[in-house]
Amino acid sequence: MKKILITGGMSGLWKEMGYLAVQQWYHLDILDISEGEIWTTLPSNMNYIHCDISQIDTTTVEKLSGSYDIVICNAGISLSGNFLEHDLQANKKLMQINTLWHIELIRLLLSQSKIKKWAHIGCIASASEMLPFPVALWYAASKWALRSFWDSLRSYLISRQISVSIVYPWPMPTAHVKYYGKQVVHGKTAQNKIQKVARNTLKGIIKWRRNIYPDPVSKVLAYLPLPRFVLDRVMSRVYREEIGGLS
Repeated sequence: MKKILITGGMSGLWKEMGYLAVQQWYHLDILDISEGEIWTTLPSNMNYIHCDISQIDTTTVEKLSGSYDIVICNAGISLSGNFLEHDLQANKKLMQINTLWHIELIRLLLSQSKIKKWAHIGCIASASEMLPFPVALWYAASKWALRSFWDSLRSYLISRQISVSIVYPWPMPTAHVKYYGKQVVHGKTAQNKIQKVARNTLKGIIKWRRNIYPDPVSKVLAYLPLPRFVLDRVMSRVYREEIGGLS
């Protein structure tokens, strides 16, 4: 049975990724600080490992079962609003969780031979990299930094034939959107949208796609980009209330 490791897969979009994995008879390990509200009974081919993502170390890696065919680095937090109101400690925590700990996790997995040759690594970046995101400057910075790491990691791993995919999802109707002044949407239509993005992401990673745009908005931003000076003004107006202004 092939094995997948997902960080932060107990809720939202990546909970759906977990469902897909176990349905396709992968053994799934999930690293997460929360057990979530949806996995009341774990399938036999799924293992939840409680992990404080800001404290990744060799002990955590030793708990993992064998080596993996797919590793998906997804877990993260957000910090939105007026940039001037966010102090250094809050920003450091965001950067550590979103970026540095994933870099350290990959280093530990590789050094302990927990990622197989010919394996696939997926990095969940953000469609915010393709347009200004004034409501969450440090969040955008953390995703840019992570993306740059994966770009270089891809070259570093050529001799091991390990593929690296970068995923650019547009915000889905999950709890994540509450950070950007949007409402979480429930219902069948929203659920179908989330499931489709999960399918497109997993399929793209398995097929060794370098860059994955799993939804219509991210595809448009990637292939039909607007000039940056236009996006600067559009996004500033969109988030005018949340970001305030400089006097």
